[in-house]
Amino acid sequence: MFEFISDVIRKRREAKRENYLAEWAEKEPELFRKWQDKKREADQAYAQGVQYAMGDFGGSDAYFRQAERLNEEALKYERELIKKGFDPDRYQD
Repeated sequence: MFEFISDVIRKRREAKRENYLAEWAEKEPELFRKWQDKKREADQAYAQGVQYAMGDFGGSDAYFRQAERLNEEALKYERELIKKGFDPDRYQD
């Protein structure tokens, strides 16, 4: 019973989050797209760095630096969205 209730609550939160993000994607499509793209690229670079670090291939630090740089760029776009009224706490779970 507890799992059922927690699943319902989780699904409602996910739906609210998705609706909020979709709303902002319509309001500021270019800025929102840039923010999402930089976050996605940063996640991919970080994952690549972890993969290199786990495999002892070397060069993982370059991917981690790239991920950090991309995260900073994403943060810049997120700050611009916040200036326009975006609430980052509403999309995080």
